[in-house]
Amino acid sequence: MAQGNGLTRGDRNRNRRMEALRAVVRRDHAVLAVDLGEDKQVAVVMDHECRVLARKTVTAKAHQLGGLLGWAAERAAKAGFAGLVVACEPTGHRWKALMGLADAAGHGFVCVQSMAVHRARETDDYTLGKTGQLGLTELAGSIDGVSALPAAVILAESGEPRRFASGRALVKHAGLNPSEHASATMTGQARISRRGRPGLRAAAWRATWAALRSNAVLQAKYAHLTGRDESRLAGGQARVACAAALLRWLWAVITTGQAWDPRIAAGESAPRPVMAAAA
Repeated sequence: MAQGNGLTRGDRNRNRRMEALRAVVRRDHAVLAVDLGEDKQVAVVMDHECRVLARKTVTAKAHQLGGLLGWAAERAAKAGFAGLVVACEPTGHRWKALMGLADAAGHGFVCVQSMAVHRARETDDYTLGKTGQLGLTELAGSIDGVSALPAAVILAESGEPRRFASGRALVKHAGLNPSEHASATMTGQARISRRGRPGLRAAAWRATWAALRSNAVLQAKYAHLTGRDESRLAGGQARVACAAALLRWLWAVITTGQAWDPRIAAGESAPRPVMAAAA
């Protein structure tokens, strides 16, 4: 039987959860977002429109972040906010230490669902027909072994490469950056993070298989990684490293507006100054 107000039990439960969340994440409070690591913590103070007010990286354990919270509270007050809300992913045991510090300082605290972060990274950016509109295919195709089609697929998945601060950021966007699984008592095997756009990761992987057939720089990199005496990589691991290198090259040629140079890619020559037109 329908309720008089037209709401289902699920609607009412969701509304209660949202009210509880809004009571903590208040509009008059800034948000301190912390990316928790074992010994290195990256923090951003932002408003509710995701505008960054301040950014800081500290080398400390999670239970040693009292100073970071004090710094963030000062930045929030300078920006006109009445308080601070601390947010992080529930990473191992570290979030509990951070929650204790936030509670002791009188700040709000919320945990962000890891799946929500993963989905947000997957759906980041999305203009259709990017390569035709941006005119980037020719530059991307200047890399030996990379034809127009795989370059177009990569650019369609990545979006405008100039929006990334570095080639490393583009690699992270693809989820090809290394991520070490470790805690205070256990050290796991380092793997790629896979916390990015799977379509971009797949496109870079396919392009790398093709480029390895004719790109001498990638071939040399692959041979070195699989043949060195220490920390030798398996074939699949070396191809992942080559895929990350390919994405960094793409970022470099597009942001500088200069065609790919194998001598620069191999580290045999210094990069040329960036052309004014690429700014």
